Amino acid sequence: MAPKKTRIITKVKPDGSTEKVEMHDTRKSHSGLRMEYLNLGGYLMTPLLLGLGLGYAADKALHLDSTFTIIGIVIGTLLLFYNLYSLTKENGS
Repeated sequence: MAPKKTRIITKVKPDGSTEKVEMHDTRKSHSGLRMEYLNLGGYLMTPLLLGLGLGYAADKALHLDSTFTIIGIVIGTLLLFYNLYSLTKENGS
């Protein structure tokens, strides 16, 4: 976990005087959230893309039309939904 950032602010007292106060920065970083969604997208799309790529490569190597490409897409989609199911089960949803 990254150390908490602090910042110095000027606080105005009720009598009108000012003082410098150190405060912890409570603003959330959006970059961590974006990275989390990027990881989630990769986790879910990897089986589908691998199935598509391996099926396409098998079709080209065996000189077939699109038999293994379709099989790869179907298997990749099933694995994608399995990953989604296991992810939601992990989080208790």
